[in-house]
Amino acid sequence: MEKLNERAIDAHLIEYEILNTRCAYFINLQFIILTGVVTSSAVMITEWHDKLYLLLSWWPIFIMQIFSNLSANMFVEQYRIVRYVETTLKPIMIELTNDKRIWGNETSLIKERKSHLISSATFWENIGIIIIGILIFAIAIFNFKQTSLADLSLSNKIGLPVNVILFVMYAVRMQQAIKLRTIYK
Repeated sequence: MEKLNERAIDAHLIEYEILNTRCAYFINLQFIILTGVVTSSAVMITEWHDKLYLLLSWWPIFIMQIFSNLSANMFVEQYRIVRYVETTLKPIMIELTNDKRIWGNETSLIKERKSHLISSATFWENIGIIIIGILIFAIAIFNFKQTSLADLSLSNKIGLPVNVILFVMYAVRMQQAIKLRTIYK
């Protein structure tokens, strides 16, 4: 029976390592995405500094939102992994080892975050939503101020609705990620 228990513990530790590696991959991909957003923004500003209308077109925000939606999906996947470890794998390991101290980091983080009025994690998870929302609003005002509604370019007729849809998708996905992170408090 003792040998069977050790094998079960080893199997769950291997599962934990696999999940941990997957989260590390997601984090690396998010840094690559962030680097892409910063680099593309820098290139646009450098190349088109005298052509403000190109910078305030819908394409840069569209590209930024594609990156943001990819990143939001990775957040959701990471939090699903953490939730699985905390709600499924951890209780199994506690039962097998009779030690309640196993993988206490998330529990510790939750207690620490409760002491803050506004969680810094929640702030940073929502900052992209705030920035993109402001950018969409600013670009819409700039583009629609330049022309009447009847004379809107095809770019504006398509750009605003597409970007608003992507924005809503991003905001909903990030809220799903936050809910997954906080669900087992």
